Amino acid sequence: MLDLDVEAGTAAHRFTEEQLVAIERRHGDLLLDAGAGSGKTSVLVERFVRSVLEDGVQVGAILTITFTEKAAAEMRERIRQRLRELGADEAARATEGAFISTIHGFCARVLRAHALAAGLDPAFAVLDAPDAERLADAAFDDALENLARPPDTARGAVDLIASYSSGGLRSAILDVHDELRSRGERRPRLPALPPAGDLEAARRSLWDAAAAAAAELGAIAEPGARVLEATARLERCAQVAGVDDPWPGDLWAIALPGGNGAALSSEACLRYADALAAFRGACEHRRAIRVHDLLDRLLRLFGERYARAKRDASGLDFEDLELECRELLRSDAALRDRYRARFDRIMVDELQDTNQVQLELIELIASGNLFTVGDAQQSIYGFRHADVQLFERRGERLAAAGARATLETNFRSRPQILSGINAVFERALGDQFRPLQPGRSPAPAADEPLVELLVADKGADWAMEGLGAPWRVAEARALAARVERLLAAGTAARDVVLLTRATTDLRVYERALEERGIATYVIGGRGYWAHPQVIDMVAYLEA
Repeated sequence: MLDLDVEAGTAAHRFTEEQLVAIERRHGDLLLDAGAGSGKTSVLVERFVRSVLEDGVQVGAILTITFTEKAAAEMRERIRQRLRELGADEAARATEGAFISTIHGFCARVLRAHALAAGLDPAFAVLDAPDAERLADAAFDDALENLARPPDTARGAVDLIASYSSGGLRSAILDVHDELRSRGERRPRLPALPPAGDLEAARRSLWDAAAAAAAELGAIAEPGARVLEATARLERCAQVAGVDDPWPGDLWAIALPGGNGAALSSEACLRYADALAAFRGACEHRRAIRVHDLLDRLLRLFGERYARAKRDASGLDFEDLELECRELLRSDAALRDRYRARFDRIMVDELQDTNQVQLELIELIASGNLFTVGDAQQSIYGFRHADVQLFERRGERLAAAGARATLETNFRSRPQILSGINAVFERALGDQFRPLQPGRSPAPAADEPLVELLVADKGADWAMEGLGAPWRVAEARALAARVERLLAAGTAARDVVLLTRATTDLRVYERALEERGIATYVIGGRGYWAHPQVIDMVAYLEA
């Protein structure tokens, strides 16, 4: 550890050697791998402050991008406090107008400043998720109704809707629309199908492979149950795969069962599995041809109606902000150059959770002055179409240029906790895992282990019961039993906290604790009106 005292101010800030590397290297591109609890926000704040006070960079000439509004507000406040701490009151006041925001906040700011050039209403509204979903649902209903009219009716639109259901199509089309827009398509279209495989050639190959596998398994003197089952399936191969237009789902009935060691892992059995996969692919392609054009038309109909609904409401959703801002900067070289000249420093947090459009947008205005922070091991927003590979590829490129640094020291957790985390995730992630190094002193010695692992087998043959998945209920009950033992041993209830990955199954854990007479208090994760205490009071008033 290396202590650094920043003289100008009332407080001394101490940074580790690895933090100082990221703080002091403020010129040129740099990617920082920041492990959990490693003080990355402190590094970002100090880089900002030193850029202003030591390098003479104006507050308004630093663009800082964070992932959430809450994080942006915290960043602004911490920068302001640090500047005041160092006696830079004027710079602290300037942070009110600084470019410290989410990527969407930055895009909205650019588009409002150049709305006419972008072809937008200067008073456009940014649609939050519920408003955007309401417009999208109405647009899909209109698109689906349009698809069911002639001439699409004659081409099988009604059969498509009956087969997949309105709900299934809605989910698929909206998901594909979002995914393609996150890749940069302003007007999404389904990609063209690859060339069709030769169905008859695949059928002949399958039959030949089935005959060879059947002969091999038939020669086993004392076949086990799995081998007998495999032999029976191979005998049905000609019947199932011999129909003119096989339904791909029916082909699973002739797949070889797993298990039984080497007997079903021989070269002949593997050739059969490959041949069956190739035949299934050819069958799926044949079916896909019939619906591809209809699905593409439904996607286009939805996209057109959704865009029109937003235009009528003078609204942009989050993806619109990214796409329209990128298009504006792409198409207007003079404007792009002005923004490049405007920002002397660009800092981006949580880079592992950006998508292709967001990264391209940032790189359009960067010019050898981009500082990015992230951690591939903390990438959690794949459902928002983030692509952690973008972070990895940029990291590899900058590492080759000597512009990649690392924060591995964790100040959030005790060494005992970190050793447990490292042991679990090193096995799960293998060579890609970077262990966290402890930055805090060990906890005092205790009679019991400080880290315990309660395991529920998700693959077990559970009986359905309760509020959630059976394994989740079992896990909650095991946890409740452990908490009960803690309380019985004298631990105060207020000293026990249960952290969950998401709020989806909170009620499962609450119920397990309540069944043992343990009172619960939910903090955060729910809206005010969803808290049990509030629900009880509303029910009382209604009664």
